[in-house]
Amino acid sequence: MANAWIKHLTAFRNSHKGMSLRDAMKGAKKTYKSAKKAVGKAVKAVTKKRRRRRKKGKKGTKKVKRKRRRRRR
Repeated sequence: MANAWIKHLTAFRNSHKGMSLRDAMKGAKKTYKSAKKAVGKAVKAVTKKRRRRRKKGKKGTKKVKRKRRRRRR
């Protein structure tokens, strides 16, 4: 099973007979669009970045919390 680039290159070479492999690759490069680029652009347009909230720091250490509990009693 060939990948998309190889399929595109063979189709390009079949339509341009007599062209060397090097020149065919240069020519096919201009007309080829990879699936990753096409899908990536569509996904970026649809998805939205989410912002994460920072967690607030704890109020005091364990010792301070113990003292507060003792005062309440």
